[in-house]
Amino acid sequence: MSELATISAEDERALAKSLGLVEETTDRIPVLKLNYSEEDDFERQLKKGTFMLTDQEEPVYAEKVKFKPIAQYYQWLDFDLEESKLVNKTLMIPNFNKEARDQKGTLRCGKPSSKYLAEHPEEKPLYKSITCFRMLYGIVEYTGKTADGKEVTVGPVGCCIRLKGANFMPFGRQVVDKLPANKQIYNYECEISSVKKKEGSVIYFVMDFDVDFMSPLGLDQDTVDAMQVVLEYVKGENEQVNRSYEEAMRANAESDSIGADIESALAGDLVSG
Repeated sequence: MSELATISAEDERALAKSLGLVEETTDRIPVLKLNYSEEDDFERQLKKGTFMLTDQEEPVYAEKVKFKPIAQYYQWLDFDLEESKLVNKTLMIPNFNKEARDQKGTLRCGKPSSKYLAEHPEEKPLYKSITCFRMLYGIVEYTGKTADGKEVTVGPVGCCIRLKGANFMPFGRQVVDKLPANKQIYNYECEISSVKKKEGSVIYFVMDFDVDFMSPLGLDQDTVDAMQVVLEYVKGENEQVNRSYEEAMRANAESDSIGADIESALAGDLVSG
């Protein structure tokens, strides 16, 4: 018997993908999000409105985080709350001038434009499961505490912030719109905190981005490396969505063709009859 090959987990997965042994999906990027739970699975008390990063051995919560943005995209997701699963998603697009194709052969997961819905508010409930996200990618670093109170430093590590609803606009208004001439979002570091809001009986938190625009940062190698990771991730995600879009378009065309043939045949029967 030959000796066992020595191969890294990453190379093994790449080999398995090429052989069609595993589903070809992009690797996950940790998500930085706000905590809305009062306690964890072990009934330990948590503070709402603190930040936490997913995919950690043990969650670490912090009041503020340092975040260096490197890219932003927009993506529509259609999430079935009853079945608790994602049923459709679009390409990640850099701006709203691009076509947001989705996996089912439509645009924006079938959701009409904001202008249309503003003119037809009675139709909004039909699309409540579909949300447009600002997908913000960058490098996060913070010192926080676990549920047991242990102080832990997280990062610097790449992550994604999925901004929607009340959190969709602040980054644009506080960072993008205030960028000095010839500067990009990756030239600055943000300190992100959360602000508690109350609307009737509903309590929610909005992220606040504090930036010192007088102190731009250079483009270091760590940032460039992180950009490459994000570009590869988005490329893989978009390739999958495009494949599904084209397959759905072909299936829809075949269905339309069959329907037309049936209508033609029925029309012929009526004439002959």
